Amino acid sequence: MASSDPRLPLSRESQIGHVDLSEFPFFSLTDNQLRELMYDDVWSKVFSNHQLRDYLFKLNSCDVMKDFKFKYQTSDEFNDSTPSIKDSIELSVLHMNIRSLNAKCTQLCQLLQLVNIQFDIIILSEVWTTNIDCYSNMLPNYNFYYDLPKVSKIGGVAMFVKNNYEHEELVNMKINASSLNIENLWIKIKKFGVTYIVGGIYRHPNQNVVEFTSALDTVLSEISSQKIKCIIAGDINIDLTKCTVSSDTNAYVDNLVMNNFVPTILMPTRITSLSATLIDHIYYYDGYNSSCNICSGNLLCDYISDHLPNYTFILSNRETCRQSRPLVHIFSKKNMDLFSRYVSEVDWSAVYCTEDVNSAYNSFTSIIQSAYKNAFPLKKVSKKRSRDKLWITSALKKSSHIKNSLYRRWIKTRNRDDEKKYKDYRATFRKIMKEAESEYYKEQFDLKKNNMKRIWRNLNNVCSLSTKKVNQSINELIDNGNHITDNLLISNVLNKYFATVGESLSKNIHNSSPSLSNSFRKYLDSPSNKSMFVHPVSYEELDRLITDLNNSKSAGPDNIGPKLVKTVSAYIGAPLLHIFNLSITNGVVPDQLKIAKVVPVYKKGDKKIACNYRPISLLSIFDKLLEKIMKNRLYSYLDFNKVFFNYQFGFRHNHSATLALIDAVDNL
Repeated sequence: MASSDPRLPLSRESQIGHVDLSEFPFFSLTDNQLRELMYDDVWSKVFSNHQLRDYLFKLNSCDVMKDFKFKYQTSDEFNDSTPSIKDSIELSVLHMNIRSLNAKCTQLCQLLQLVNIQFDIIILSEVWTTNIDCYSNMLPNYNFYYDLPKVSKIGGVAMFVKNNYEHEELVNMKINASSLNIENLWIKIKKFGVTYIVGGIYRHPNQNVVEFTSALDTVLSEISSQKIKCIIAGDINIDLTKCTVSSDTNAYVDNLVMNNFVPTILMPTRITSLSATLIDHIYYYDGYNSSCNICSGNLLCDYISDHLPNYTFILSNRETCRQSRPLVHIFSKKNMDLFSRYVSEVDWSAVYCTEDVNSAYNSFTSIIQSAYKNAFPLKKVSKKRSRDKLWITSALKKSSHIKNSLYRRWIKTRNRDDEKKYKDYRATFRKIMKEAESEYYKEQFDLKKNNMKRIWRNLNNVCSLSTKKVNQSINELIDNGNHITDNLLISNVLNKYFATVGESLSKNIHNSSPSLSNSFRKYLDSPSNKSMFVHPVSYEELDRLITDLNNSKSAGPDNIGPKLVKTVSAYIGAPLLHIFNLSITNGVVPDQLKIAKVVPVYKKGDKKIACNYRPISLLSIFDKLLEKIMKNRLYSYLDFNKVFFNYQFGFRHNHSATLALIDAVDNL
């Protein structure tokens, strides 16, 4: 019987009536050979499709285009090619159409694990609206921005930006044309002193190309006039391979080039068995023509959507592009044990032999700092380790590389055997991947292995219940009309404001209401005639105070945190006790304990005005211990001598707002 599939040839033995099929011209071919002749091989066209590149060369033969490098690559090939250019990357951008971030977040994490570059910016189109807020903390060390469709859940664009670079959202640049169905967002980012504007766009299909060209031209013209480097990426749904046959597409490309924007993705990004289209775009504008090169390509990856991920590297030979990873102290168990050993072997005689509290504390802190530097030397942060998803093991990464290699072989050969090998391997890989992720999260929320606090922390990380703090540096302040950009001068302006704001507020209160100056005195009883005796500190009291320290509190200028103090409390207890008792006896606080690390925190308003920041002072943990010692003695004196106002319910033992309400109800 003849095959039901019209694409398959009839069997050799088959006959139609009395016609001998051997008379047909293709009778001698095998089934596979006939398929290859009849099948329109899209991929052969993909790898030889240079229409856009050739057209761009005709329009613009600039140096950027001459040195252009574009490739289709698997993750393995990508990793093999990037080490040679890694130190020259000025900015790296990855774009992909993800078809719902809620559904494909695991696949996105998997892709980012497979490549050896931590992209500066990740732009996602078609993120959809489903549970979008749950993914703000999905990628460590990135801040999350998005623009969603107003009338549908489908569409939208999002952007992950590395949080160690200064950046801000440019709301005023958004394209808000009512007739256009698009989502877009714009970020200004500053990396190594170079400023970029980065745009993300999702243009819904079947929209008017001419109207979109006109709306985008306004934004491109504004960027060109500012001479600021720019990268725009997104799913634009305009097939640039038709730039020579479609008048609208031709006009769109001409408009890009007239504004000095160069498309960096030159070959099809959405490939099916019947078509190959270039609808995912990345454009680059060089600003002041700083002679940067471009390296770009499509990643052969089929497990996120039917669109290939696209990447672009802006390469520069400037030394500032060498990515010096931040230096940090690694508080591993090994280093903690080493710190304890150093401190345990210390000779504290320099602390005990002096009666001057400043000299004693200086000797103490010098010894502690020496042990700290030896035990916790500065190390560069491991990029790969900082973005690891713990369920993606090295074995899974290796399997994923094999899967991508099988995929590349199949799309090149279009052989049925290669297709079967690839799809069978992909099915097994997906199953194992889901099982690994499921087991990981089961362990994260296992009540037998985690306390409730840890479970809530894991829940916050997974569901993004807590917002991620944005680290923003202060690059400019305005003081008395002067624009200040020098870091030292900026620090001095902030310090002057923080040091005088209390006095200024006090004067304003007294000037506006002189009667309030001494209003607090009516709540005070007559002065106590009993003196206050500050008794010495005992070792038991000091040990209890150290044990009660909150591990989550930040370290002061000496970088010694609560956890470190607890680790070596058995060795530093005696010298600390000597120093604190010297301080109480002499009535002197060591000068170094008066030094604080002040962090300005932005409140609201113009970020260039000092009064829109508030100070956070981080004191030494040893100063906090001395303060608690004095607080306990002062509180005991005030309470014993009944100095407190009877109706003061705050900041007193066994008093609270609840008691204040009960008292108010009783007296009504």
